[in-house]
Amino acid sequence: MKNLKKLMLGMLFIPVMAMGQTSKTDYTMVQLSRMKCKVGKNMEFEAAVKKHDAKYHTGKYAAVLWSIETGSQAGDYVWAMGPLTYTDMDKAPGAGEHAKDWKDTVEPFVQEYGAVEYWKMDADLSFRDDKSQKRQTVWLIDLERGDYYKFAEFMKKVVVVNKKMGDEVSTWVNQYGEDDGRDVAIVFTFETFAELDIEDWKMKDEYNKAHGEGTWDNALDDWNEFTKSIKRSIWSRVE
Repeated sequence: MKNLKKLMLGMLFIPVMAMGQTSKTDYTMVQLSRMKCKVGKNMEFEAAVKKHDAKYHTGKYAAVLWSIETGSQAGDYVWAMGPLTYTDMDKAPGAGEHAKDWKDTVEPFVQEYGAVEYWKMDADLSFRDDKSQKRQTVWLIDLERGDYYKFAEFMKKVVVVNKKMGDEVSTWVNQYGEDDGRDVAIVFTFETFAELDIEDWKMKDEYNKAHGEGTWDNALDDWNEFTKSIKRSIWSRVE
C-alpha cells in the first residue's frame, strides 16, 4: 500500500513538474560539420556550398564554410550553421528539396564526412566585439574530468584582461563530447596572417596588474593541472 501511495503521488507530481518547465533560449550555439573534399575539387566544392547556402541557409540558419589551414586536419572543411538554439533546430533546413540540392550539387565533390558537433558559447568566459574576421585560431582542449569549474575560474580572470586590452576571445563547450580531446574550445579571431608577426603580447603583465603580482605564473601552474592536452589550428573563412 505504501508503494502504491508513492506511485500515485509520483504520477500527480509529474504534470506539475512539466507545467513548471521553461525554455531557455538566450544562448549562442553553432552546429559544426567536418568534411573532406575530393582531391583537386576544392574550387567546385566551395562554389557549390556557397550556392547551396545562399539558397537555403539564411537568417538564424546562415552558414559559414571554414577551411582548416594547420594541424592534423589541415585541408578539411568545417561547415558551420548558426548561431541558433535547439528550438531553432526543429525548423532547420533538412529533408526534401534542401537535402536533394545538397546531394545533387555538393556531395559529388565530398570525399568523406566527419563529425557533427554542437558547441555552445559560454558568455561569461568570452569577450566578443562581433566584428567579422576572416581567420581564427582554435584551441581544442581536453580537460581533466570534473575540472571544468577550474577552467572557468581561469578564463573569467583572462576575460577581464582581454576586455581591458580590447582583444576578442570566446569560449565554447562541446555539448556531446566523446572523450576525444574536444571538451572545450578557445577561439581567437584575426584578419590577416601579418597580425601574427606583431609582437605585442601583454597578457602576463596585464594579468598581474589586474589580479596581483605573480598571479599569472600561479594561473599557468593551475592550467597545467586541469588540462590534459591542447590541439591548436588556424581556420580561414571561405569567401
